[in-house]
Amino acid sequence: MLSTVAGDAETGDVFEYSIVQGATIETEPDFYEEYRISFNIIGRFEHAVCLQPTSSRVPFQHGEPVGPTNPIYLTSGGSPWLGLGAFSQIRNSPVASWRYRDDLANFPPARFLRNQTNLWIGFRFLGEGGLHYGWMQFARSNTLFTTPYELISHRWHPIPDEPIGAGQPPVIPVETQITSEGQLRLAWSGFVATWILEYCDVLDPEAEWLPVPEAGSTEALLPLPEDQRFFRLREP
Repeated sequence: MLSTVAGDAETGDVFEYSIVQGATIETEPDFYEEYRISFNIIGRFEHAVCLQPTSSRVPFQHGEPVGPTNPIYLTSGGSPWLGLGAFSQIRNSPVASWRYRDDLANFPPARFLRNQTNLWIGFRFLGEGGLHYGWMQFARSNTLFTTPYELISHRWHPIPDEPIGAGQPPVIPVETQITSEGQLRLAWSGFVATWILEYCDVLDPEAEWLPVPEAGSTEALLPLPEDQRFFRLREP
């Protein structure tokens, strides 16, 4: 799992996905041109660390919980980046065809990543109130070592220490009770105080969800509905 515990993680992106290119060009006495290209997830803060690439723990399975029970796998030296691929392109003449070299061919963990087309990477960061857990999904069209991954989507749980399923939205716990006055009370965490409580009477894909006018930022006191009613919290 990628991890950053920098206290200022709320001020910007926690990780970035970068394509890094280095060049070596020689024209005398013999022409030689080489570009070294790598695809990396890089932690943006001083205390960012990345997992140790292994054939079993780099990618999460879809739906697998990303949370406090997942170990943090460090690279040797605790480096703040995780490589998803690397290759070199070389030619010995300005008019020659490029030759491509797989720089990770002899590195089994990275070779495992190279043979995938879809990855879910788990991460954690220190934000408001504690550690938050999330995931990033990377995909590409084929397994050629020159084809970079693209970041498809990402989510993180707004409530500290709550796990989130890889590839899934966060599950927000909602407390329900019937008060002594015979009202329905719904309550949820202040970390999602900006989320909107909505309701509908029929649960189907065409349902019209409407805001609950009585809802506050962390709870709602409602008269008991005469028939069934469904509620949800929606992220703005």
